[in-house]
Amino acid sequence: MTENKNDLLNKTIKCPSCGNDLRVIKVQYIEMLDKYFPVTEECENCKRIEKIEKERNLRIKLAKGNIGSRYLALEFSNLEDINESFYRAKTSAMNYCKSSKLCKSRGLGMYLFGDNGRGKTAIEACLLKELARQGYSIYLTNLTEVADKIFKNELKLSFLKNVDFLVIDDIGSERMLKGSEETFVAEKANELISAREKNLKPTLFTSNLSISSLFKAGYSKKIIERISSLSTRVIEIQTEESFRMRNIKELPF
Repeated sequence: MTENKNDLLNKTIKCPSCGNDLRVIKVQYIEMLDKYFPVTEECENCKRIEKIEKERNLRIKLAKGNIGSRYLALEFSNLEDINESFYRAKTSAMNYCKSSKLCKSRGLGMYLFGDNGRGKTAIEACLLKELARQGYSIYLTNLTEVADKIFKNELKLSFLKNVDFLVIDDIGSERMLKGSEETFVAEKANELISAREKNLKPTLFTSNLSISSLFKAGYSKKIIERISSLSTRVIEIQTEESFRMRNIKELPF
């Protein structure tokens, strides 16, 4: 044996990845080779580099997923529960993430609705952030933005049809009819929602309106039925206090 056990225990081993000095924590004897081999501690430098790389890759995925700066710092863990209704909606979103494989395979979605500023988009942004960590492709948008970006050739409808998890924010706020004719927004909305429903693509919605009330916003019966089909869970958030205004009240000025 070229090196004995005590000699190896007192050695400093270089990390093969980054060259950082590593402490030998134990020595393992391989009888077949008649040799001792050092077992080192984990390289903290490599763990730090790996963490930084994961965070960088997540930021890139969130940027590609159209997650705005407003929501980048939000996590389920720091999303304050305003009341029981908000807590139930947040818990459902967290459970959705835990069941992401099932949701993706079966095209299961969610429909969050309630008054303005109740934290619907914040919950869905946290949900998409967690799904991005799990390796899925994600995208957050609204139908007006979709039509605008497609018109400007900044976005392909085919991408939205196939992204793993899509959140359509603030549905029902768009102008779907112009006189008696459908708008360009309505045309693209129908095409997108129909394609995702047909191909079991998980689609989540936020709205100020219940699904049945979308008819008042100009949605056809057929597209409302498809939205309903995609919305496996329908959850209303009822809070007296605005989620946005609550954050504003906490400012020091």
